[in-house]
Amino acid sequence: ALGHDDCVDALLGYDCDVAAKTSNGETGFDLATKAGHTSVLAVMYAAMINEAKAGALTKMCKYLDTGVNVDTRSAETGSTALMQAAEAGKVACVQDLLKRQANVGIADSAGAGALLYSARGGSDEIVKILVDAGADVLSADSTGMTAFLASCAGGFVDCATALFDAGSDAGAKTNEGETAFALATSGGHHAVTTALELKL
Repeated sequence: ALGHDDCVDALLGYDCDVAAKTSNGETGFDLATKAGHTSVLAVMYAAMINEAKAGALTKMCKYLDTGVNVDTRSAETGSTALMQAAEAGKVACVQDLLKRQANVGIADSAGAGALLYSARGGSDEIVKILVDAGADVLSADSTGMTAFLASCAGGFVDCATALFDAGSDAGAKTNEGETAFALATSGGHHAVTTALELKL
């Protein structure tokens, strides 16, 4: 309520109850919002995103249940909780965020969306969940990197296969002209190059 963001950050580090309410039923988020303490709100936004990345479903949900927007972005990268959970392979958090209508089409400050994050992380299960939720398999970040290219670069053959089957452009290239085959080859990912040879 007083806007002491350093204190809030320290208390959150000690697992204080973010869902605690005053006798009037107001949470810390409510009080900070009403008082216009944007720095405190930023601390809470960042904490929710971090809990999603860590796979701490219960803690993440507490922030969301107090009013933190499901699509709030990191001040540093523009990433959302969905992106961070997707890259970290936290299936339960991804599913909960989608149930709360998290936007799969949002891109971070570099143009990367949740699907690209999931491809970097290597979880084909999350790739499939995001595709089913409407994620664009053809979208690319500012470097021209698509989810399909990222999965090949990372050596994640199951992700690459799932994205290929979902309609990814197998002929896509990064802004530097790198193809899926070139990225997989440079990374020494023979399972991916073999799969590409069979499919292309």
